[in-house]
Amino acid sequence: EISGKYFSWIHLWMPIVSKSKWKRLTGPLARPTPDVKLLLFAMKVLLWTPSGEAKSRQPRHREYTVLKEHLAEAEAVGIMTLELLQAWILTTIYEYAHGVYPAPYISIGTCFRYSLALGLNRKDKTVNPITIASDAQEERRRVWWSIIILDRIIS
Repeated sequence: EISGKYFSWIHLWMPIVSKSKWKRLTGPLARPTPDVKLLLFAMKVLLWTPSGEAKSRQPRHREYTVLKEHLAEAEAVGIMTLELLQAWILTTIYEYAHGVYPAPYISIGTCFRYSLALGLNRKDKTVNPITIASDAQEERRRVWWSIIILDRIIS
C-alpha cells in the first residue's frame, strides 16, 4: 500500500526509484535488506499528512525521528547504497515540505556527499554499458539530478 501510494503520488514529480527494480526488491520472493526497508520507511514518512487529531502534531513526529535515527545508524556502520541515498532524498523532501528547518539544508548536503561517494557525478566512459543495465543508469541519473534540483530549491 505504501509503495503504491508513493508511485501514484510522489513518483510522478520525483521519479528517483525504478518501479521495476522496486518490484524485484520487494516482491513475494524477495528478502528486503535494511537499506530497502529504510527506503520504504522514508516513503511512508514522506506520505504522512496530518488529519483529524494528528493536525496538532508537529512535522517532527515520531516516525520522522525514528527514520532520521536509522539513517544515521546506517551511515555510521558504512552502508553505501543507492537505496539508502534515495531514502535520504525522500527525507530531505519531507523536511523541506514540512518546514523542518534547518534540517533540509543539512540533509541535502548529506545527499550530495553521499552521491559523490557513490560516483553518481561521474560519467564513466570506461564502464561497459552492458555491465550496467540502462534502467539502472537512468535511475542513477535521476537520483543525481534530483539532488542538484533539491539543492537549488533549498539553498
